Formats: sequence, C-alpha cells, structure tokens
Amino acid sequence: MDPPPSNSIAARKDQHLDIVLQGLGRQDEVTTGFEKIRFAHCALPELALYEIDLSCTFLNKKLAAPLLISSMTGGPSRAERINTHLAEAAQMLGIAFAVGSQRIAIENAGDAGFGRRLRQLAPTIPIYANFGAVQLAHGFGDKEARAVIDMIELVVQVECPRAIRVHSQCEYGASTRAGGEDTAEDRVRHEFALGHQVWKFTRVSGHADRARFISAINEQSA
Repeated sequence: MDPPPSNSIAARKDQHLDIVLQGLGRQDEVTTGFEKIRFAHCALPELALYEIDLSCTFLNKKLAAPLLISSMTGGPSRAERINTHLAEAAQMLGIAFAVGSQRIAIENAGDAGFGRRLRQLAPTIPIYANFGAVQLAHGFGDKEARAVIDMIELVVQVECPRAIRVHSQCEYGASTRAGGEDTAEDRVRHEFALGHQVWKFTRVSGHADRARFISAINEQSA
C-alpha cells in the first residue's frame, strides 16, 4: 500500500484504519511478552475473590481498574462509529478513554468521533482530549488545548475531569513526516526536548501557569 501524501492528514488517518481493518498491522513475531509469565499454583489462596479491588483514582476520578483505552482514531467519517463503541465499552467497564489526535479537527480536516455524543454515551468516565507534544512547538497552546477539550465536553462535568492527553511518538516521526512539516531530525529533536516538560503542561491548573509552560516549551524547542 502506497503511503498518502505527507500533507494529507485525513488520508493518513484513513490509511491507519485500513491497515488495522485489513489485518496488515498484525505482527506475529512481536508479542506482548505475557506468554513468558507463569503464575505459581496456589490451591488455597486464603482470600475472597469479592475482596479483590482493582479500582484506583486518577485525576480525582475513581476508575474500576487502572486501564485506559488510548487514542485509537478520530477525524475520518468512519472513525465516529469506532469511537462511539469504544466510549460505550469504557463506560460499561468503568475505565478511562482517550480519543485520537485532534490536530486533524483543529486544522479543519475532519472531526468525526470527537463530538459531544461521546460524553452522552459515557457520562461518568474520564474522556481525555488529545494532540501531539510536537504541536506545542508549532503554535499549539492554551487556546488549542481548551478547544479540543470543548469538542467533547458540553459543560464542565462536575464528576469528570477536563483533561488532555499529550502524546509523543518519536519513532514514528523519525520515519515519516506525517506529524507535521518537520524533517525526521527536527521532529526527534522537538519530541525529546519537550518530553521532560510536557507532563507539567498536562498537570498544572490555571490559565496563567499553562500559558507560561507553553511559552517555555516553545522557546526551548525553537
């Protein structure tokens, strides 16, 4: 399959779905490593199954388990159905859900699967907005962060955190120019330079603090 033009973010997102749906992304030689794990047999564990609690608290929200359905897709029209089902599944399981990168929506190339219907289908779980860390070095800031969150949240949900997941993908960026107009070398430089500060952007609260961190990040990566 030939790659789409580097400037066609919508075509690239569509191609990602094709690769998965056609089974082209399957890696038989690369495993999760779980097959190497063996549990020691214990016939009398001396505990009650109902007393086992996998729940945790993240961003002041209790989850049924420390699991996140993370950033599968979004943008192309057919991504809406996928994200809808993922949000429904996350709600049923009581775990968190993050949409795919919303840069495509900020650039007006497609916003399917990012809408407020996700919140209607999953009213009590955390749903995290998302864009790439490297975009912070290319003009994205507090305005864009608020915009991607507002795509999902109709109102401030009292029981759910308004949060954004800032992702980094150095390896993918090094082999393509899909994440922006950087050269591979520039992208890796930006991603690693941003890495140790991005967590501050996602954790601090208050407009002034976020703007200050974004300014520092942009200066460091220029």
